[in-house]
Amino acid sequence: MKNVSWLVFGVSLGFVGSMVPSCGKAEPCGPATCFGCCDEAGLCQTGTTVEACGGDGAACKACGSA
Repeated sequence: MKNVSWLVFGVSLGFVGSMVPSCGKAEPCGPATCFGCCDEAGLCQTGTTVEACGGDGAACKACGSA
C-alpha cells in the first residue's frame, strides 16, 4: 500500500510539473540575436552559404558562388 501512495504522489507531481510553463521563450531571429541571416523558418544561419547568405540578422538570400 505504501508503494501505491508513492506512485500516486509521483504521477501527481509529474502532472503538476508538466503544467508549468517553460522558463522562457527563445528570442526571435533578428539583429539582436543573429550575426548571420534569418531563414524563412526564423532560424539564424551563418549567412555564408550559397543558399543562405546575408548578415546582421536580415533575411537570408540566395547568393551566387562568388
